[in-house]
Amino acid sequence: EFPAGPYELNVNAQDKADADRLLKSIPAAPEPFVIALHMGCHQISKKGQRFLYKLFPFLMTKDTRSWSFKRFDQLVQRLLTQHPAVHIVLTGSSSEAFAADALTAHPHILNLIGKTNVGQLAAVLQRCQLLLTGDTGPMHVACAVDRPMVLLCGKTDPAQTGPYPMHSHHSIIRKDGMDNISVDEVYQAVVRYLPEASTKRAAVATPSTVA
Repeated sequence: EFPAGPYELNVNAQDKADADRLLKSIPAAPEPFVIALHMGCHQISKKGQRFLYKLFPFLMTKDTRSWSFKRFDQLVQRLLTQHPAVHIVLTGSSSEAFAADALTAHPHILNLIGKTNVGQLAAVLQRCQLLLTGDTGPMHVACAVDRPMVLLCGKTDPAQTGPYPMHSHHSIIRKDGMDNISVDEVYQAVVRYLPEASTKRAAVATPSTVA
């Protein structure tokens, strides 16, 4: 069942102070464009996945909600190279700490994986201009604090899983499988939100779905 109304999440003063502390390495000038990136849904590392597959092949299915680390890395490096104002904030649970190792090191990448609770994450997202994610818990947190997002969907149906409620600042890229989503189309979706892009954020009038 759909919820009766929008999500509500109260961010207290301590959460906001913690977010300021966590994000203090991002300079205030020149004005940064901060993108929260939640790679998510990778519940076990590659080594662990191979080990479990050997033991229980009938239990292991391909994660249809996850975009590959390689493509995330290609996207991030392209954004950071071509848009110097962009800063990337990595979010995630402590069990996903290994995910940060998949990205090429860069001074504009801030790793907060495993360093926030829900309230702190909400406060961090409030200070970001955009969330890039798949069908993850932080997607719902971003909805609760009304953040713009680019959502990557494979087999999951956003009409069933969210974002809820849908807003004009939500862009959805949906394909029949996450492997069918290209780096270029995600890049193009993200740069539409950047102030220096030819298409301004305000021009994103309706949620965009790439079929």
